[in-house]
Parts: sequence; C-alpha cells; structure tokens
Amino acid sequence: MGMVSKVKDKALAVGLKYWINSELKRFGTVANFEIDSTKRTIRAELDLKGEQTSIILTVGCYTLQTRDGTTFIKIAGVKASREWITVLLNTLVEDKEFPIPDVARIAL
Repeated sequence: MGMVSKVKDKALAVGLKYWINSELKRFGTVANFEIDSTKRTIRAELDLKGEQTSIILTVGCYTLQTRDGTTFIKIAGVKASREWITVLLNTLVEDKEFPIPDVARIAL
C-alpha cells in the first residue's frame, strides 16, 4: 500500500470511527478502527457495555455499490473475537447492503 493510500485510510478511519460511535453509543464505543482500501478489509476494536474485554471485529472483504446517488457497503467474511457475535453479525449483516455517509463514499 502506498503512502497516499495509508494517509487516506487513516483519515477515513477517524471519520468512520466518529460516525460509528455516534450510531452505536448505546452499545459501547469503537476504541480503534482500521481500514485498508487496497485490500478492502476492516478491523475494529469495540468496548461494548457489559463486556470485560474489548471485542475485535474483522471484515474479510467489503464491496461498494452506488445507486440513485446513494452508496452502499456490503461486507463479507465477518469475524469477531467472541463466537456469539460472529454468529449474530453473520446473521444480521453478512452480504446485506447498508448506506454509508457521503464522506466515506468519497474516500472508499
């Protein structure tokens, strides 16, 4: 990955971390968020309410699709450091599309 891609990914990660924290604040916070736009992977460390340790999430691959001016993300290969969370995420989000903020669309 080139230096420009690393800088872009870091800036994007900061913005997405802020957005995700605002969306999921009732469940906990995102302590760390990393994105690799070249490999199309995501890694997040979550501090969830009621959990004694951080939860590590990885997305093995993501794809983007734009329709009618809205960009959607579809994720695959979701894994978590807790098995029940992996099962839950694979049931709720695997291969489903979710709209993303415009700022993320530009950088991804």
